Amino acid sequence: MKKSSKKSTALFLAAALVMSTLPAPAQTFTEAELKIMTANAVDEGASAAVTTTRPAVITTTTNIPVTTTTADDDNWVTTTTTTTIAWYETTTTTTTATTTPPVRVDGTSGTCGENAAWKIEDGTLTISGTGEVKNVDFYNLRSYITKVVVEKGITNIPNELFSYCDKLESVNLPDSVTSIGIDAFNSCESLKSINIPDSVTSIGAGAFEWCTSFESITIPDSVTSIDKYTFYLCKSLKSINIPDSVTSIGINAFNGCKSLESIIIPDSVTSIGEGAFDNCSNLESITIPDSVTSIGVGAFSGCKSLKSIIIPASVTRIEYGTFNFCSNLESITIPDSVTSIGNCAFEGCTVLKSITIPDAVTSIGFKAFERCKSLESINIPDSVTSIANLAFYKCESLESITIPDAVTSIGAEAFYGCKSLESIIIPDSVTSIGEEAFYECSNLESINIPDSVTSIGINAFNGCKSLESISFLNPNCKIPDSEYTINKTATITGYKGSTAETYAKKFGRTFVALEGEPPVAITTAPATTTTTVDWRTTTTTIATYTTSVTYVLTTSVHGNQSTKASTTTNASTTTSTTPASTNAPVKASLYGDANLDGNVTVADAVTILQYIANKDKFGLTTQGKANADVDGVAGITGNDALVIQKVDAGLYKASDLPLKA
Repeated sequence: MKKSSKKSTALFLAAALVMSTLPAPAQTFTEAELKIMTANAVDEGASAAVTTTRPAVITTTTNIPVTTTTADDDNWVTTTTTTTIAWYETTTTTTTATTTPPVRVDGTSGTCGENAAWKIEDGTLTISGTGEVKNVDFYNLRSYITKVVVEKGITNIPNELFSYCDKLESVNLPDSVTSIGIDAFNSCESLKSINIPDSVTSIGAGAFEWCTSFESITIPDSVTSIDKYTFYLCKSLKSINIPDSVTSIGINAFNGCKSLESIIIPDSVTSIGEGAFDNCSNLESITIPDSVTSIGVGAFSGCKSLKSIIIPASVTRIEYGTFNFCSNLESITIPDSVTSIGNCAFEGCTVLKSITIPDAVTSIGFKAFERCKSLESINIPDSVTSIANLAFYKCESLESITIPDAVTSIGAEAFYGCKSLESIIIPDSVTSIGEEAFYECSNLESINIPDSVTSIGINAFNGCKSLESISFLNPNCKIPDSEYTINKTATITGYKGSTAETYAKKFGRTFVALEGEPPVAITTAPATTTTTVDWRTTTTTIATYTTSVTYVLTTSVHGNQSTKASTTTNASTTTSTTPASTNAPVKASLYGDANLDGNVTVADAVTILQYIANKDKFGLTTQGKANADVDGVAGITGNDALVIQKVDAGLYKASDLPLKA
């Protein structure tokens, strides 16, 4: 059989399969597993996939239906079981429906609808009559059809009608046609162009997928969306006109259009789907209008010719891999509206020299700037609290970076292989430095580990061939018991009896003792009274703080001795009465919208599944958590994701959420 069409039902079933095999929350996913969980995870070979030409899912209108559907692809039979739990009874209904499959026509002529007929002569297929074409496809004639003429009166091109007609070179459609179905011209590899009349209002998913000779197309103003996979792998497509009527560009819509050099996205578009322009390797310029509020995962991944891009102020997040491997991207403007930079967002942007991260950004994701080999400097705003694993991995030209006082952790391999980095200041807010965080920073000469740091990871400073001095101000900082944790060239400075001294003695390193006692902070606990009325809190605090820190630091850099002495004593008594507003519980802004993009789609289900799998890596905002709890049972579970998947499949309406317990 031909591959089944990509549609919401298949997507729902595939995502449900992912959920049924979800690892325990303590586990983490591999990148391959996470890829399955993205919105474009469609199991094309699943026996449960139901094509749109087969029976629709049959449901019973009841209180809280739970429906399972299976399809027998060989016999075109759909079995639907609906279990409804109401407060007074449980009802199970099983329905079996059979539909006549499309007839794979043979011969030279025949009927193709109630009032439609076809004939083929000298390679030209002509469809005439009135009304709909249905229950046929021309797969058996795919090697003979070179031209298609659809006469006026015919109103549709149904799903898969000309799929795999690999000799088809031209198509003429009349202005009576209003719809082009799913996969209608899929894999018509010789088709170079097609006229789409103004009467067409919908073009189905994958309609022109794999039309590898397609060079240009004009979409009429009557079309409002470019569905997923519509022009997937149209590798010869050089130009396309998107009309002002289009509001969304779907998942992988232009993925693999390697000849596409430029595209103008009209002001009407509000969303660009996952992988929409992935691997458009000749795309040099693109304008994203202010109307766009969301840009999907990997939307411009692998656009190797893209040199610059401006993200509009309407966008709040840069998603996973949005611009990764854009190897000629020289500049990018990130607006102040952006609050997070996702995992792998700019990975492999090898000519990107500088980037300004706006003050609103609170998180920089895993591998966000990995292998940005030309990146020389970057400013991290005070709003960022952590630098994720591999964030700046092998940014070989990075000479300096300022870590703000808000950062509490530096992730594993965060600055691995930053060969040009000569110095870095770690603020007092940092409590941990991950494994191999500064591995092979071969020009790093000295580093001071503040007393706030309680642990460093194994190999944290290994391969730092120019490192002459490393100082530990926390006498109890945990240093892994490995000679490779700190490069052997470094003189280690710390307090007598400290873990730094123990490490130095064990591995034969030069140790310089700090004079005086380790920093001591003594703080009296504040006396506090709190009164709460109607979500408002008044706190009265009477406290006395006394802090005393004394140390003398002696270091050696390039053979020169320097001594720094510091004594700080603060004493104060403070009495304060502070009225503060305690936030009431956050209410859902849009039930089901876990990723806060303003829509309820399978992408929200994926966000929930990732959160369940690894809360530290894929956190939800407070508002996202409130929106995600939709199954009528308190707490976020896989069942919430399942409910949202059913909304995406059309089994529930978004207005039905949350379900009643």
